Amino acid sequence: MDSSTFRIHQIKLDKSVYIIYAKRNDSTFKIISEREVDISTCVKIKVHQSYRLNLKKIIPADSMGGRRMIPNDIVTSFGYKESVIKVEKKSHNALYFAENLNGLCYVRVEDL
Repeated sequence: MDSSTFRIHQIKLDKSVYIIYAKRNDSTFKIISEREVDISTCVKIKVHQSYRLNLKKIIPADSMGGRRMIPNDIVTSFGYKESVIKVEKKSHNALYFAENLNGLCYVRVEDL
């Protein structure tokens, strides 16, 4: 498993997002992906399967406007449409999105 390969551990539904828990080695990553996507005609990710994901951190932000930010414990959630997603200790108090997920539809890294 290379550094961008993650095993899908759990997928939860929220009002406007999928909350995807993916594992790499012994770390858990909490990924959000928009729910308003037609997943009837795509390659849908599955629990217990591994995928190469291009993750980008949403919270905590490492920089803003090109300036490095000091990590803090003030931001504990992320709001998106009707959803409020909380950061969790089990996922290193961070939230991510994957550039190659569209809802639950997987786009191979090689195709980006």
